Amino acid sequence: MSALSRLGVKTVEGVADFLSSFSDKVFYHGSLSPDIEEFKQSGEFFHFGTPEAAYERLRDLRSVQDQGRSSDMVGSIYPVRLKAERPLTLKENTYAGSLSSWDANNIWDRISSEIGISGATPPNKNNKQLAVSKYGISNDELNTAKVTKKYEKPDGKTFTDNRYFAENFQFNGVPFGEADEIYPGGKDRWIIDFLNSKGFDSIQYVNKGEDPGSMSTIVLEPNQVRSQFANFDPAQAKSGKILASVPLAAGALSSLSTGEGD
Repeated sequence: MSALSRLGVKTVEGVADFLSSFSDKVFYHGSLSPDIEEFKQSGEFFHFGTPEAAYERLRDLRSVQDQGRSSDMVGSIYPVRLKAERPLTLKENTYAGSLSSWDANNIWDRISSEIGISGATPPNKNNKQLAVSKYGISNDELNTAKVTKKYEKPDGKTFTDNRYFAENFQFNGVPFGEADEIYPGGKDRWIIDFLNSKGFDSIQYVNKGEDPGSMSTIVLEPNQVRSQFANFDPAQAKSGKILASVPLAAGALSSLSTGEGD
């Protein structure tokens, strides 16, 4: 009897399900850190794409840190497999001519702009339809962002002004703008829980910065990332440990296999 047979049918099915939940495609992440063991969310969300995007990202980080010429890079490019089965597609935003980051505030800014709760005018018909069709956001949920004010005109008549503000939108009874103060885990956790509640486990976008035109992916939890070289163990399904990285030296990009990453 084989070892797998001795495990029993249910266990074997569990192994197969666990393995199949991760992509066959390899994604890449470039970092100055040579020994990331877990992609744990703190600040900007981790994104993964092509090896070219990962290399360019690392080059840019080196430039910011002023650590020398790009040919003398230290750091790592991490080849990983992702569990990203239900991605939300968003656009990469620009602000004052520069690409904005992928932290909780900027992710929510992208979403709130699509559903029309950015302040100046109420959501229009298209915004409301998109809120329902793309996000499953009801009109009642949209209205949590609404601020109603009544004004008196010089002739004594009153008019009502309705405006919708992204920071007022509530999830689990907590406005986004107050999440850092009162939501367990702050805005990062608010965004993750909100997206999970709407059926999303990741974000994908067309990269405008590194390897322009390529697709990059953001996962929401550390346990959605595994090293390309990891021994997949369903007993460790909740672990965020990735188990391996590839040190980057000058010219190392050419040695990386083609895939997706950032």
